[in-house]
Amino acid sequence: MRGVVTLALCALGCAGPPPHPPTAVIDARPAQVCEGDDYATVVELSGARSSNVLSLVPEGADPDAPLAYEWSLEGADYELVSGSLVGPTLSVVTAGDRPLHAGLTVTNADGGHATSTRTVALAECDP
Repeated sequence: MRGVVTLALCALGCAGPPPHPPTAVIDARPAQVCEGDDYATVVELSGARSSNVLSLVPEGADPDAPLAYEWSLEGADYELVSGSLVGPTLSVVTAGDRPLHAGLTVTNADGGHATSTRTVALAECDP
C-alpha cells in the first residue's frame, strides 16, 4: 500500500524542492537627481552586490555560480549611457521629469530568481 501512496503523491509532483532563490540588490548613485535635470546627471545602477544565495545581509556574488541579470526602468524618460539591461551594471541619464523606478531580477543557475526595486527620487535643487 505504501508504494501506491508514494506513486500517487509523485503523480502530484515529485520534481523535488523548488530552486534556492538568490538575493537581488540594487545600488543607485546618486540616489536622487534634480527636477528638470535634462539628462545632465549620470545615474549608476549596480546589481553587483546581488548574491547567489538568499540572505538578509547581501554578500558579493559567488564567482562559481554566475547570475543572470534583467533590468526594467520605468517612470522618468531616460537614455542608456553604458552597460545593458541584461548586465550587472548600467548607467543612465534622465529628463528629471519624474522619479526613475529601477527593477532588477536576478536568476541563478538552478532557476531560482529574486526581484528588487529602487527609486531614484527627484529633488528640488537651487538653480
